[in-house]
Amino acid sequence: MNPEPEGVDALIAQLLHGKEMEERRDAAERLGELADEGDPQVVQALIAALNDENEWVRWRAAQSLGKLGDKRAIEPLIETLQDSVWRVRLAAVQALRKLQASEALPHLHAHLDPSYEPDAAIREAVRETIQFLKGQPRRREA
Repeated sequence: MNPEPEGVDALIAQLLHGKEMEERRDAAERLGELADEGDPQVVQALIAALNDENEWVRWRAAQSLGKLGDKRAIEPLIETLQDSVWRVRLAAVQALRKLQASEALPHLHAHLDPSYEPDAAIREAVRETIQFLKGQPRRREA
């Protein structure tokens, strides 16, 4: 689906400037569903939302970045592995898998250590993501 540019612009504004958590969270979700892969404004807005004060907004932003498949999201998602909220870290792991981000492997390996990543479900998701990424051919940097 290719939304009208005004619709995307309105969603970006809602994501970045909405007063209520629900409107920012919903905008992050809708942008992941509607935006074209590679739309730099959408990707930048979702990356910015990874730092939102609300965990549900950060969670949806990470999910949407995985859906969009834009490689510019890899480094910010790697940073999001340090989020204080487990569901946000899990969404970052899942998004990195969708992005086939083999460059995230060193960072993911650290999350196998229970003293580093206390959540067993995340450690399991990390283990599966590492196995998946190791099966992917390495991308060449342009």
